Amino acid sequence: MSPARRAALGDKLCAALEHAHMLVFHPRDSASGLLRTLEAAGWSADDIVTISQLVAFLSFQVRAAAGLRALDANRKDTAA
Repeated sequence: MSPARRAALGDKLCAALEHAHMLVFHPRDSASGLLRTLEAAGWSADDIVTISQLVAFLSFQVRAAAGLRALDANRKDTAA
């Protein structure tokens, strides 16, 4: 994250956003060292679990919506 953006958002929020980015785009790369970064920024263990659960739930919703759109498009194609 750029220094200007980090200065505007603060270290705590930047750490959470970087964690969310990692969970969405690189979920297999999650490691305890990355969680320590959140702790160092001021997030508690409960906060980290909550953030991670929210990101996971939103990712699921996006995938489910995309799947439903694909099914709807397939249904329309086969009905025509």
